[in-house]
Amino acid sequence: MNWTPEAQTTIEKVPFFIRKRVRRMVEEYAHRRGMLDELLRDAEGLSWRPPEGTFYAFVKYSADMPAREMTSFLRERGVAVRSGTEYGPGGEGHIRLSFATSRDNIREGARRLAEACAEASRESKVEGRKGRSEALA
Repeated sequence: MNWTPEAQTTIEKVPFFIRKRVRRMVEEYAHRRGMLDELLRDAEGLSWRPPEGTFYAFVKYSADMPAREMTSFLRERGVAVRSGTEYGPGGEGHIRLSFATSRDNIREGARRLAEACAEASRESKVEGRKGRSEALA
């Protein structure tokens, strides 16, 4: 780990057994982030830049669907995410997910997410729609 000088000074004041646990936790989250990156890197209709300091990912999707509708679309397919617009108007076209879960859950969630986003992307291209609500009207 590369710590800032201020962080290093603070860390040195913490008892060793706690530092050891924190380092293991940081390493585990880095591994989970790497797993998610590997699983989503080539996923159709998705792009993201792995976060550097958190276990949340802000993922851009290509489907022509508002973020809130995409969140519902994904929930219907067994994927729990948050709408990017919950974090401001710049979040349109994005979803937020967490990788603070087990490795097995990350694998399964990434598989479902990739399949669902590929489906949404293909549907958008075929239907040329702005959102599911227009297609259903």
